[in-house]
Amino acid sequence: MKKILITLLIVIPAFAVSGQASYNDSREEFMTAMQQTRKSRAHITVLRILSVQSFEYKHVNKPGKLSYELRYDSKGNITNWLEYRKNGKIKRQSLVSYNDSNWATISASYNGAGKQNWKIRFSYNTLGRLIEHDTYKRDSQKIVSKTINTYDNKNNIIESETFGKKGNLKSRTEYNYYDDGSKKQTIMYSAKGKIKQVWNFDCNPIGDLRAKKLKDTSKVCIHYETDQDGNPIKVKEEYAETGIFGTMERTVTKYNKDNNVLDVSAYKLNGKQTSHFSASYNSQGNLTEYIMYKAGTTKPWWRNSYTYTSNGNMETEAFYWRADQTPANTFKYVYNSSPTK
Repeated sequence: MKKILITLLIVIPAFAVSGQASYNDSREEFMTAMQQTRKSRAHITVLRILSVQSFEYKHVNKPGKLSYELRYDSKGNITNWLEYRKNGKIKRQSLVSYNDSNWATISASYNGAGKQNWKIRFSYNTLGRLIEHDTYKRDSQKIVSKTINTYDNKNNIIESETFGKKGNLKSRTEYNYYDDGSKKQTIMYSAKGKIKQVWNFDCNPIGDLRAKKLKDTSKVCIHYETDQDGNPIKVKEEYAETGIFGTMERTVTKYNKDNNVLDVSAYKLNGKQTSHFSASYNSQGNLTEYIMYKAGTTKPWWRNSYTYTSNGNMETEAFYWRADQTPANTFKYVYNSSPTK
């Protein structure tokens, strides 16, 4: 549940992408997210949590204001996410519905007046793989975007097609694998069948990659290191065009043994660092600190720190500027639970 809170309540900076997109390992990340969701549901169900409210404090001697609220059903699923204005009125909210397998079937967003902004409908196969998701804008009867996924007999996604509101093909992505099931190549095509982006999954010897000649191809290399305690650290290295002007950059992302992000750094091809952030976790796998650094230095630009209750619920979240020791903002979480039987 704390990882869901982190996802919803913390704005994690992402690298702006233009032209070529950074690769999203959809199958691996989707399955990881599903596992985290199961753990979260179990945690919420055991503690009989009905809702979580986040209160923002700018000064410890002044009352905090209700900022966000998450509501859950009896199975631990998030059914309602609300954001509040300073006067306590709802600014916007999202509603989510689930089937008997706890798979989200409908997600809809509304403004403070209750008017629908958009809605997404999800469909799955018998193994829980997402096979289709349709997006509606305002009028819930008109589809503005449809994505259909196809899987092989090993449950690997092999094709994803996205269609526009008139049913016209907008893009198509093919996924290819080696015999051992690991990723080999992912290719994105335009509606006319022109290759828009290629991701190749292999690792060349150091210095052998001619990144400047990649053009419409990104190089993704995944290898493993070992931390000081002997635990494996997954390292994903990617060369791709990023940023407003579509410049080629090298991005290195490190993950711990639980697949939590430890560090992300981006560099120009001349080696100059353009962005860097890191994350720390406690022995229970809860995020305890998130730091965004000034590029090319070890000086924090800003950071967040988190504390938890004895049963693993997030208790406080504090935001600091630079090396300040006094938080600029503090969030405290209140858990509303049903009486134990």
